Amino acid sequence: QVVEHDACPAAGWLQQRQLVWLKVQMSGDASRAGFLTQILAAVDAALGTDYHEQYGTKQRWTVEKLMVIVGIILSRHYCGALIIEELQWRNFGENGSNELLLLFFLRLLNFGIPIVLVGNPLGFRAFDAFSQDVRRLYSAGCFDFWPSDAVDDAGWRKVYLPGLAKFSVLDKPFEWTDRMKTKAIYESGGIPGFMSCIWNACQRK
Repeated sequence: QVVEHDACPAAGWLQQRQLVWLKVQMSGDASRAGFLTQILAAVDAALGTDYHEQYGTKQRWTVEKLMVIVGIILSRHYCGALIIEELQWRNFGENGSNELLLLFFLRLLNFGIPIVLVGNPLGFRAFDAFSQDVRRLYSAGCFDFWPSDAVDDAGWRKVYLPGLAKFSVLDKPFEWTDRMKTKAIYESGGIPGFMSCIWNACQRK
């Protein structure tokens, strides 16, 4: 999402294109260089800039310098949140460069850029090695959506399904009956992703 700002003498700019949020995917092999160039390409797609060509292809930058450049670019455009998707055990948890990527995440936080990490819970096991990483990267909370393994799962019945029902096109609030909650867990196998698809289909119908 981009917001166009006019001249603001107090802020020191004639115009500003603000990145409210930016979404990128973790590189398939946890390559830092690949991940950083993906961020540059995502910024270009949102703003129409040429950062990827300028810093990703024209010159041979070290990964360390590229990390600083990406942080400056995101900060320059006042990025409100960097959303990193597809964090998996195979591309992050078991990769030897994950500690360096964790340092990059912490550096972005130092730039004042909030991070939202999305992926399989197994991919987050690497975060547990250092208490500083847990404290800073989980400052806004850590939310797991494991499959439910029982029809009387309290989290499923009292938290997940009522929360899902808040996203509704109906004029009146949707009320789950106990029978419907049991049916929902059988039809979805207790997997939130499947239940979301079923709920979306219900909304369309």
